[in-house]
Amino acid sequence: MDRKFVWKLWTVGILSVLIMLGLGYLTYLNKHPGGTPAPTAAVSTPTPAVTASVPGTTVQPESSFVPGCPTCPPDDPEKTAPSVPEQDIPYTPEVDIDSDDSITRLVNISYPVSKDYVPADLRKVNIPSAADEYLREEAAAALEELYQEARNNQAYLRIVDGYRSYSEQLDLYTYYERVHGKAYTEYVDDHPGASEHQLGLAADLGWYNGNCELNPCIATYPQYQWLLDNSYKYGWIARYPDKKTDVTHITYSPWHFRYVGKEEAQKIHDSGLTMEEYYHRPVKN
Repeated sequence: MDRKFVWKLWTVGILSVLIMLGLGYLTYLNKHPGGTPAPTAAVSTPTPAVTASVPGTTVQPESSFVPGCPTCPPDDPEKTAPSVPEQDIPYTPEVDIDSDDSITRLVNISYPVSKDYVPADLRKVNIPSAADEYLREEAAAALEELYQEARNNQAYLRIVDGYRSYSEQLDLYTYYERVHGKAYTEYVDDHPGASEHQLGLAADLGWYNGNCELNPCIATYPQYQWLLDNSYKYGWIARYPDKKTDVTHITYSPWHFRYVGKEEAQKIHDSGLTMEEYYHRPVKN
């Protein structure tokens, strides 16, 4: 073989080896600038701030990692907090709605009052009425104040009915059931043991002239709006408003007002809710 040709083959081979070594070295330098060896383990602690080359500035890490888990994002309290269905959260009223003597006692067919309960502080209400009507002392005094203020605003009231005993409620319920049938009576505020009248804290109000007595048309008088807008200031609320029969189980009764005290009356009035809704005590079906 020609010696020149052999020399050329050696030259090409040596050059090829040098080129491959050079390319390998360049690749190594790109991955490890300055010849620094690659780290052997990942850091498991949060990434610290790094001081920049410009004095007074700091480069913050893009995100904070969970210690022990570099790939885990930081916890979001709003997303990680356990959710509890609202209906499962027990509700405790700030006032007593269970004791028969409490002025905020909630009464309906699901939460009746004892058949033997009679308020100890009943007294005659000193405002116009067809017959003597009685309420508990505090409620009577508040209704007398409301009556005077209503007169000053040309709303002339009288009390149609106040305290009724358990036996009176039973007589009324039996009468209405006989005359109007059970379906009608089921939604009238005469259930024995489940009427606020037995508490001595409920008053059926009407106009002094007797018009629309115990009739929804009482609410068609312009003076009725004054009564709605001001009765709570004296501790009285409209107890069975329109479109709430499914909540209270009592038909719309704009004449029926309930005394709960000035502070609670303000809260319930402002909420726009019935007592069942405000105290989280729905009537059980």
